[in-house]
Amino acid sequence: MIEKGNDLKSVSEIVQNGNHFKITVTTGTKVLTNEFIVGQETDVQTPTGAKMKAIINLEGTNKLVLKAENVTSITELTGDRLVNVSQMRCLREAKTSAEFLKLSKTETISK
Repeated sequence: MIEKGNDLKSVSEIVQNGNHFKITVTTGTKVLTNEFIVGQETDVQTPTGAKMKAIINLEGTNKLVLKAENVTSITELTGDRLVNVSQMRCLREAKTSAEFLKLSKTETISK
């Protein structure tokens, strides 16, 4: 599954209005949108279509940290790159976009 994901290119859009965020990720013809308010429990949909309850917090001005059962995901804007690192039990996957809101490259990190 990870190898297949390495070939996919995504476009990410993050819209912030105060503590309300809307994140849209488009991969090919598939569009995934999650909306949430910082610090409040919310239902989020994963790329596989599963739904889970999570709390997402803003650290500083450019880092979103999602915590759910068995999952921690950190998304951070670093310069012109949007970097996402997710930890799921024993699996750790990092995704880095070439430029914010442009096509992204997926990298897998073994731990």
